Amino acid sequence: MIKYILRHYFHKKQYENEDEANNGTILNNSKRIRIKFMPEWCTWPIWKLEDTPNGIYEPIAPASLPISANLKHDIMKFDRIYQAMLDQRYPPDSGFSDAQANTTLDLAIHQECFSLYKRLEEELKDTHEVTASQDILSWTSDLQP
Repeated sequence: MIKYILRHYFHKKQYENEDEANNGTILNNSKRIRIKFMPEWCTWPIWKLEDTPNGIYEPIAPASLPISANLKHDIMKFDRIYQAMLDQRYPPDSGFSDAQANTTLDLAIHQECFSLYKRLEEELKDTHEVTASQDILSWTSDLQP
């Protein structure tokens, strides 16, 4: 019985908590870094959860992440396009003046956001917990064939 308790105790120490122990996520005595893909105007589209009592997300540069050069490039390219859409004089007018062009742009932005989020999730799966804004996650149903 003692052997079972000791084995169970030391096995559990590899996990952050009971929920992670149940789904098999081993953290190797270190916390996974939590980031969120969430495009916003005038800042980076990637946010890191700060280790503070408030749990505030702060924007971080894609270059600071251990991801491939191709993914960094694609995120930066997407961000330049996204930032260019902003009408700084009156933000609600951002986008194109033509409604059909705006619809097409929205779909393209949604598809690219979801694609970048999934690529980030894949490349960082061993070291980071990657999530996305609710907007991006809700778009998935719109993007399924």
